[in-house]
Parts: sequence; C-alpha cells; structure tokens
Amino acid sequence: LPYCFGSAEVGKKDLIIGLGFLYGQYIFTIPGFVDYSQTILTRVFAGVANTGCWVVFHDINMQSLDSLTYIYDTLHEFQVPKIEGKITLKNKEYNYLKTSKIFFTGHNLLQGERMFPPQLRSMLKPVSFGAPDIETIALIRFTASRYFEGESISPRLVNMLRSIKNVFSYLPSRSVLSPTLKIINEANSIHFFITKSESLPFMTLLDSPTLIEEFSVVYAAYKRLIIGIKREHYDVFLKFLYSYFPIFDNFDSFKYNLTQHECFEDDIREKI
Repeated sequence: LPYCFGSAEVGKKDLIIGLGFLYGQYIFTIPGFVDYSQTILTRVFAGVANTGCWVVFHDINMQSLDSLTYIYDTLHEFQVPKIEGKITLKNKEYNYLKTSKIFFTGHNLLQGERMFPPQLRSMLKPVSFGAPDIETIALIRFTASRYFEGESISPRLVNMLRSIKNVFSYLPSRSVLSPTLKIINEANSIHFFITKSESLPFMTLLDSPTLIEEFSVVYAAYKRLIIGIKREHYDVFLKFLYSYFPIFDNFDSFKYNLTQHECFEDDIREKI
C-alpha cells in the first residue's frame, strides 16, 4: 500500500488526487483526526468497495490507535477477500470493485511512532517527497503574472517570510509556502488596482514598474501578516518589511505610505 511521506505542503495529497484525475477516478480524502469511530471508518471502506473509488488517509499518524488497528484489520479483507467480488465489514457483506485503491500520507517514516501498530507499518510502502523549492514556485507565479522583477522579488519575499516566522514565533502559521502563494495572489490584485488607477497620493504610473511591483508585494504581506502581530511589535515588523523591500526615500515614508492611506477598498471598509 503506497505511503507518501514528507514535510507539510510538499504536495503529497495533491499528487495522488492528480493521479486519480488522470485515471478518471473519484478521490475521497480522510483528514487526520483522532476521534473517528469504527462506524465512520466502516462506511468509508464500504463506499470505496462499492463504488471502486480511491481513498486517501491524509496524515495517518494523527489517527488514534484504535482507528489504526481497525484500519489494519480491514485492509486484510481488501487484500484477500473471503468471497470473490465481496468483502465483509462488521459481519456484513459489500460488493467489492477491484478499481478501488487505498493510499496513505504522513510526515515521517513512522519508525519513531510508538503508538503506530508495527503490523500496519509493515504493510505500507514508503514514497519520500522532498521539500518544495518555494523560491522557484514564487518565481513561476510572478512570471505568470508578468512581473518584470519576479526574479529579484521572489527570493526576498520567501526569505522575509522565513525570518518573520522565526522572529515572531507566536504567529499561527509555521508554513512558508502557503503565505507566499496567498501574498502573491493578493499582490496581483493590488498591482492591477494600481495600474488601473490614474494615480495614488504617493505613486503614479510614471514611477518605475519595479516600485509598483515591490509595493504591491510588500503591501500584500503587510495586510496578511499584521493581523497576527502584537501591537508592541508593529514597528519591528515594519522594519523587517523595509529591510527586504527598501522602497521610498526612507523608513518613515515607507511606514506612512504603507499604513496611513485609504487608497484601496479594503482600507476604506476597515475604517467604516
């Protein structure tokens, strides 16, 4: 049974879903959760057997020991059914289509998981996923959005988010990839607004494309991250942004243009 493992957000589940699309199979995803009852798991396995769809147990190491033990017992029934074309779950027979597939994902090899049944571990065939190259992903997104300075902006954005994650350790998200993609999406909207506006109080279309692109990115990062920053750390946070994107004449101008205006619809809505 395939067990795809690797760090968070490397695309383990998405790869399996994409593979299912290529085969024309419906994919059912089971998130990692400690309180699944055997009744729920039985319904999942019965649905997979009856329809021939694929199922992905995401973050399998998050399941409880009772659930893992039940999953192991049920997998035996799938691999060696007592009756051809039938499986028995909870003393009840279900039709079994051989197109059904079962996959698992997780963050490690499970060798250090004391609460993970060794019998189930022996059934899994590990497939390792490397960490994503976030800078390359960001560059691709910037290039697709027709940024002139994507090659310069992408490493600075990623390194800035890594530094912020380490310094402001109380922020809820420990990932870098997800905030990077969300910031780029928001930056695209801001960039579009600026280019369609005749002028802003501190920026016009006569300014360099680099300034407009960098401001769009740093403003998107500011709007997304400032919510989780403690008020006493605001200035430190803004200096972090300025150290990676030193736009405008000085830090005071940078801070004012980033925080003290109502040029965008979201800002006006917040004031109201």
